Amino acid sequence: MAAPRASWNEAKGMFLIESMTYQARAGKRSDSGFKKEAWVAVTAAINQKFGLELVKQQIKSRLQTLKGKYTAVSGMLSASGFGWDPVRNVVLVHDDVWEDYVKGNPKCVDYRQTPLTYYNVLVELFEGIYATGEHAITSTAREMLSKFRILGELG
Repeated sequence: MAAPRASWNEAKGMFLIESMTYQARAGKRSDSGFKKEAWVAVTAAINQKFGLELVKQQIKSRLQTLKGKYTAVSGMLSASGFGWDPVRNVVLVHDDVWEDYVKGNPKCVDYRQTPLTYYNVLVELFEGIYATGEHAITSTAREMLSKFRILGELG
């Protein structure tokens, strides 16, 4: 019998990401993915912390979902004309650029308004990048983002 559908919220999602990042830092990830001991440890930790009875496959499935979201947003950010709003955790893009992008990437249509709250920690988890300040935003850039938002609201 299959396990009941898991219910995820921001706290559980963040705990999952932090736990998997810890496992990666501890060397429990290979080129082909996380080692069995990492999945066992993370499953036990989530179940204990939140009083759940999740199975490894539910944890893997949620991580795959998060990776898909990360990949979609990361792809947008590498495309010309896209930026990132670190306050609202959404992509920034002018309407004409957005319309062209979603024509070729229709599955991304929701990502313009739907926040990906933990994007920066997903970068570390999925790219193996440890906090260096590379994605930090300067006060000048923050001012430009603010102007971009105002222009977007006027346009």
